[in-house]
Amino acid sequence: MAPFENRLSLLPETILITIVSLLPIKDAVRTSILEKQWRYLWRSIPHVEINERLFATPLTGFDQQHSNIKLKGQNHKFIREFHFLEFGLKWLLHEKFPIPSFSLTFSNPQNWEDKIEKLIRLALKRNTKSLELDFSCLSWEEKLPLADSTLEKFDLPNFVYYYTHLESLKLVSCRFMDDKFTTIGRTLKSVTLAWVSIEDVSTLRRLLLSCPKIEYLSLSKCFDETDYVIESNTLETLVIDKCVDLLSLTIVATNLINFKYCGEVVQFGIIVSDKLQTADLDFGFVGMFVEEHGEQIVRLLDCLSPARSLIVSSYVMQVLPLVDVNPARNHARNLTIKTALHELEFEGISILLDSSPLVEEVGFEHGEHIIFEEDMAYYGYYAPTSPLTYWDRLIPSARGCVPNKLKVVEIIGFQGKPNEFNLLSNFVKYGRALKKLVLRAANKIGEEIAICMKDFAEENNAKFKVQVTSQDGVIYEGTQVKEVVQVI
Repeated sequence: MAPFENRLSLLPETILITIVSLLPIKDAVRTSILEKQWRYLWRSIPHVEINERLFATPLTGFDQQHSNIKLKGQNHKFIREFHFLEFGLKWLLHEKFPIPSFSLTFSNPQNWEDKIEKLIRLALKRNTKSLELDFSCLSWEEKLPLADSTLEKFDLPNFVYYYTHLESLKLVSCRFMDDKFTTIGRTLKSVTLAWVSIEDVSTLRRLLLSCPKIEYLSLSKCFDETDYVIESNTLETLVIDKCVDLLSLTIVATNLINFKYCGEVVQFGIIVSDKLQTADLDFGFVGMFVEEHGEQIVRLLDCLSPARSLIVSSYVMQVLPLVDVNPARNHARNLTIKTALHELEFEGISILLDSSPLVEEVGFEHGEHIIFEEDMAYYGYYAPTSPLTYWDRLIPSARGCVPNKLKVVEIIGFQGKPNEFNLLSNFVKYGRALKKLVLRAANKIGEEIAICMKDFAEENNAKFKVQVTSQDGVIYEGTQVKEVVQVI
């Protein structure tokens, strides 16, 4: 064998295709320049992703033959879109073997309906089980809330509704007819809808009734309808993300395992079972502080009390102190709090800890959050007069005590600030079962202070370990820590 022979190319073509299929599509296409044998391997990738966001301005065909012509404005855009869609069609026409999944991302479908429908038809003929159609624009995220019928740029072709092998469907900015899901819905296990209109309260009910095997449902940035009613005995994961017009959410899902909600505080009516594993509540989208939100969130927490893992945002910590009745005790073993570690969150944190007696791991994601200081003052709630001694004044028998089973405390975004020290000292002082502190530094200062804390704990034979992760993701251990400490 020659010393510089490419051994990788000696592998069977089936293995090479497997290797190429593990790469992002942009990198997979680039392998075509390696050797003659690799030129068309990428076309055999079973998972077809045609994404204009990864598609560079073409320099072939028309562009090469007319290099002296300056393409501007709409002409340039037209040619680029033409080459993009032709690229997809050639890919699907090249091979005839089945493709497990087909994904198309294209922000201007209005003038290309025929080509897009041809792409979809070819994908279905190749027995795809996963279909993703995304016609949204990246800029939309920055302009929320958006609610306009023009956001639905493309109608799902009629022939798709009669396809009988689809297990996963994702429609983004793609109008659909919920009363036509009788056939396609029989095999669907996963449905994702984003930037689409939910026309009326019965839309989701009809959709779910047509999908007897559905396990995953995601509704993101949907609009129009104000009341969502979601009933399913098979649904395992439900995601509701920034649905702008939503006012009430009713869920009856006795098989639900994972629930994630991001948006405004609405009227919640939720029935789940002990199967619930994860509940993630993000109210970072809230733009106005309302006192009544406290009672609504407490009722929501009570409904989700079976969850083994609970994730909550800063707003929850701010409204809890305004409620006369605290949340019922939950069954969470893992608790994650997204917080600014502001004094106005302290009492809410202590209330939540007191409601989580079974917690074994607590994580604080320290970051920037809106603190409604003026609004809370309007309702008569002020920060502790001496915030740095707040946790010291809490004794184990008082509200906010450290759960007896707590083993791990983690701060993500550790900055080495007084409020962080004060909070940690409370866990160290009253954490009977505490075994580990994990400090993930947000900056160089936080990193250096965390290393000093680790070194101090080791020198004093603390009953717990301190793990430090730098802002670059490096874990400091042993002599490496000591060397860094000596430098600072």
